[in-house]
Amino acid sequence: MSMADPVTGRFTAEIEEIADEMGSSVSTVIRATKILEEAGLLQVARSHRKPNTYALHVE
Repeated sequence: MSMADPVTGRFTAEIEEIADEMGSSVSTVIRATKILEEAGLLQVARSHRKPNTYALHVE
């Protein structure tokens, strides 16, 4: 959440960057992303050859 814009909840990042920021592995970030998407807490706009854009939906 520290990477997200405080107003919009959006951020753009590569999976590796998120993993590094969290002190986690890439596979853990991929699993967590899927879980958060399925729960409706995260929306991912996937881009080919560019970092994905994420939108957090938490209150």
